[in-house]
Amino acid sequence: MVLNQKPMKNVIFILFFYLFYCTVHSQGTENEENPFEEGRINYFKKTILVFNEYLDTKKGSFNTTNVRLILPIGNKSWNVRADIPLVSTNTESIYKTGLGDLSVGATYIPYIDKKRGIAFRTRIVTNSAIDPKLGSGKWIIVPTLYYGSYLDNIQTVLMVFIT
Repeated sequence: MVLNQKPMKNVIFILFFYLFYCTVHSQGTENEENPFEEGRINYFKKTILVFNEYLDTKKGSFNTTNVRLILPIGNKSWNVRADIPLVSTNTESIYKTGLGDLSVGATYIPYIDKKRGIAFRTRIVTNSAIDPKLGSGKWIIVPTLYYGSYLDNIQTVLMVFIT
């Protein structure tokens, strides 16, 4: 019994052509947008941050440990930030440790897209240190305007401080 080899050759040819076509087609480039290039819908996250600063001067040293709380509000383009400093100092051979000046601020991002963004912040530093040597001794209001822009795949940020 002899089988006709012609249909089998046709099937192999069609299969080979189909596999070749799929291989070539799969290497084509498609323009897809990266979902991580856009500004996030939720700009701020709930954050607790602890950091330390050390300043050594001729009159003594200051060691400040800050606890920063950041809480988003509403649609998360707003946030409230509170800084709680614990200050240790040895000025004039007197060692003191206690709470420094507490500060509270609010930030709002009204506009952000792929190329640029704008943010406003107002921060109030209170005269709340438990000792005058551990704080500034003043109430301070710090309004700030931020503008950020991407230029030619290089991120450049211009910050304008209004004080």
